[in-house]
Amino acid sequence: QQVKNGIFSGSVPRCKATVNEMVCDGVIKPDIVMFGENLSQEYLVKSSVDVGKCDMLIVMGTSLTVGPVNRIPNEIPPSTPRLILNSEKICTDIQEATHTNCPMFWFDHEGNKTDVFMGGDIDQS
Repeated sequence: QQVKNGIFSGSVPRCKATVNEMVCDGVIKPDIVMFGENLSQEYLVKSSVDVGKCDMLIVMGTSLTVGPVNRIPNEIPPSTPRLILNSEKICTDIQEATHTNCPMFWFDHEGNKTDVFMGGDIDQS
């Protein structure tokens, strides 16, 4: 609750833990990968195994232009459904997909049986 209150008041949350009579006072960072940070080795190893086991891929609120995560939609089995929840359709144009390294989605193409788009504000859903 203290961290939440600090964030909403505009201050940077800091660690107040005491170890061997020394106060940490370090900045508290969420357990996520920030833009520009490397993914863990564990992610790289496990994701290559997990994509083969995927029975449905859900992609939420992204342009899929940053790797290596943007490669996942193309690494899952071809028959696997891909549900995209986003404010707009992404990666539907061959030139766009090639230029941005975005995986290709076939939402409006005849014969599409795997790609589903649900548009809207993901934060409001």
